[in-house]
Amino acid sequence: MVAKKRANFYGILLSLLMVISILALFNAKPQITGAAVTEIEKRNEGCIGGIPLDTCSNTKPLYCVDGQLRYNCYECGCNSGESCSDHGFCEILDKCADGSFYGECSTLIQGSFCDSGNIIKKCSLCGCGSGEVCEKDKCVKK
Repeated sequence: MVAKKRANFYGILLSLLMVISILALFNAKPQITGAAVTEIEKRNEGCIGGIPLDTCSNTKPLYCVDGQLRYNCYECGCNSGESCSDHGFCEILDKCADGSFYGECSTLIQGSFCDSGNIIKKCSLCGCGSGEVCEKDKCVKK
């Protein structure tokens, strides 16, 4: 009989402790630790190298976001001879032998076009020099 009373007492005590623990969990308020505060402060300072938040680095196309440098040529642009890709990276533009970029008129040879590495006559697109006319995509003297 004494054993049953003792068992009931411990059962009630255990149940009461569980209820108190559950209530404590639901009523507890989370607190920010020192490590989290330090991380937030770092984000507010900028990026490595002293680059302020939301600004471009001197090294294109790196942009400072949330304390990290990320590629963003839409915001920072690219170096000369590079083009901005769909993903924010800079890609080197291909050139023809005369130095003109693929898909553009030649800067040295009047009436010529840089077509995938080949310089072709295309005065209908690029025009001719003074004293010349375009005939069958070739510049000829008047």
